[in-house]
Amino acid sequence: MDLFDFHPLKWWYFPYTCSDPKGTDVEIFTDGSKINGSVGSSVVVFYHGALIHSLEHRLSDFASVYQAEAHGLDLALTFVLTLQCWDAIRIYTDSLSLLQALSVVQS
Repeated sequence: MDLFDFHPLKWWYFPYTCSDPKGTDVEIFTDGSKINGSVGSSVVVFYHGALIHSLEHRLSDFASVYQAEAHGLDLALTFVLTLQCWDAIRIYTDSLSLLQALSVVQS
């Protein structure tokens, strides 16, 4: 199989597991929600159990909860790009549908 037969976006495989936070290294928690018609995403980042960063972002009232969850993960990944550390990084989300969508191998 030649990798150039497929678009680069189809190369990604995003496996996930279910585990509890450990309180070590970098742990990032994401969430998205819709309450009373308002939609938003948030991210909190802990380094060895200490809060080092938090971010909330308001989305359009027409956005879905799934879009809010996806945006929360995007915020987390964008933050990871700014980190300058060699510690392990774990991202936690409660959106099983988002994880399942990311784990689908396309060919």
